[in-house]
Amino acid sequence: MTIGRIMNSLPVAALAIGSLARQFTPEVLVQTNRLSGSVAVSPSSSSIAYIQTRYSIEDKRQTTQLFIQKLDSNDASETHQVADFSVDARPNPPKPDSEDSQDADSSDTVKTKKLKPSQPVWLSDSSLGFVVFDSASGKSTLYAVSNHGGHKHSRWSKPYPVMTAPVPISDVQFNTASGILAFTAEVYNGTSTLEETAKRDRKEQERADTGQVYDELWVRHWDT
Repeated sequence: MTIGRIMNSLPVAALAIGSLARQFTPEVLVQTNRLSGSVAVSPSSSSIAYIQTRYSIEDKRQTTQLFIQKLDSNDASETHQVADFSVDARPNPPKPDSEDSQDADSSDTVKTKKLKPSQPVWLSDSSLGFVVFDSASGKSTLYAVSNHGGHKHSRWSKPYPVMTAPVPISDVQFNTASGILAFTAEVYNGTSTLEETAKRDRKEQERADTGQVYDELWVRHWDT
């Protein structure tokens, strides 16, 4: 009899939950927050850093944000946004007015928003680095933020440049014991420095043709 009452009450309970639930539509899916890349854990395992991306249908903008979150606290204020990048996601976005652009450049907040964060890497428990790639120059810059501390809630500084590589870099790793920063980069055979690779990249971009010469072929091709 008890089981019967429970079973009879299930449709009513499901109906009540269904009325409170939000319908999962394609629009909701597209605008869902997404993690980009892997989560970086601090040396003491007390904090994590992660990159979150989201798209707004209403604003037609793609936003990339870098967050630092403490693992030993349930306080929402212990989650800090240290970098915020937003770009017009339309195929042919209109150019901003020169006056508005000049005013925007005078703001430190907007300058920070021009940094699209990627590859977060902890340099210490109180310092986090992240990579920003400049497609116009082809350079990669490692920025860092530092924890001021000394208060109930941690305060993180504005991003500041640490180093710049003349080519795109990836797989950034830092060893806190030795102080060595390692990364990978694509280079040309016969080059000994990253500057030589960057110089050759610029030379390739200035070519007026797209022809390629192959002095050897694969044993098997995709269509054989």
